[in-house]
Amino acid sequence: MTQTINREAHEGAKGFRLQRLRAAHLMLQRIEASNETHFYSAVEDTEDVSLQNASKEGTEEYYEEDKNYDPSTSFTLNSNPVKNTLVSFLDIFLGKWRSSDKISFGFYTTAEIGKENKKNFEDKYGLTPPESPILKLLQDKDFSDANTVKCVRAVLLDEYQSQYAKSSSKGYVDEIEKMSDSHIRDFLGRIEWFFGTEDEKLLYQAVIEQVRNSSWFNYRTEGKEETICRELLDTFDERQSYKDHAERFVYKSDIQVLFLKAASEAEDGLSDPAWKHWEDIPEPSDSRNLGEKIQAVYPDFDPQALSVLARRASIAQMEAAIGHHSVKAMWCRVLIACERSIGNGAIQRPFTETSDVNAAIEILFECAKEEVEELKGDYQYKLSNPQTLEGVVLNLMDTCFISLDQVPSDGN
Repeated sequence: MTQTINREAHEGAKGFRLQRLRAAHLMLQRIEASNETHFYSAVEDTEDVSLQNASKEGTEEYYEEDKNYDPSTSFTLNSNPVKNTLVSFLDIFLGKWRSSDKISFGFYTTAEIGKENKKNFEDKYGLTPPESPILKLLQDKDFSDANTVKCVRAVLLDEYQSQYAKSSSKGYVDEIEKMSDSHIRDFLGRIEWFFGTEDEKLLYQAVIEQVRNSSWFNYRTEGKEETICRELLDTFDERQSYKDHAERFVYKSDIQVLFLKAASEAEDGLSDPAWKHWEDIPEPSDSRNLGEKIQAVYPDFDPQALSVLARRASIAQMEAAIGHHSVKAMWCRVLIACERSIGNGAIQRPFTETSDVNAAIEILFECAKEEVEELKGDYQYKLSNPQTLEGVVLNLMDTCFISLDQVPSDGN
């Protein structure tokens, strides 16, 4: 039996955050792709991330290397992270899985693709690299230039021999030397290359969104997306330290349990179903911003005061990006309250000075607070403090859902 280099992390090591996030992302993605198959994943077990999917058709295996680098970094075929990954993948490919067509690989990195140094490449390998960056050709699975496979073979064999020169085994050196171009292409064709990818912060938000959009997510888990995500990452972290490799995997059923656990936790109130109505409200045709609307009813409004209002509206927009259903429901309720206030004559025109406009906006603030405060007896809202509600009113004006020039002159 051919012995290969042991590339597993030290048994006491903790998984890096990017690896755990990728494992979580891949599993959540798999959940929505198929509800029938049985699958499980681990971090730093064989590769940074491994994912096994078992079905009636057999077992599919996916192995991924994750490289978190500064976005300004670029990789070429000769970059150490790339060469090391190719050698590691090739060991798996030529090992027990070489007769299987159900194995695939992934290289995920925040770095970009760079171009090989032609002179250095020619001096070291005696080959002329293709005009296009080799990693771009591999990413596109473009093997039309025969030099692509030749260059990869040369770099791969050189790196493989270099790594195994320090080992008591020579691995699959003999087999690599005998591999045909079609065999090399088969191996390279199983690798998906992800460059310029999301960093940890963006990937975390993507996983949160996956949790929120999961078929297992419901009104009982509303607002608990981050809790579910954190517990999933902690589960990967905890199990990676187990000595028994069979216990290192996180299963589909484990994720389902996390959703059920979150759903069973007591809530102070129900989720307001008004969020569904908010999503159905058409975008306004009015394209004016907050400043233009206020100046339409009172052209001499204090510019400094207008800037303050605009900033408060902007902060509310950032809070809305959190995307909780309860936030959308609250915005819907505030919109209805403001429309009712404008329509029932609580605000009257004309506005003859800045204080008149401020007084009108204050009326909208108060009706929004009263509306949400009354509904809190039955429903649970996130981000419903008075300042946030005032910001929602201003943002509804800024985004053209409401406007003071909707108020009839003289209250008529």
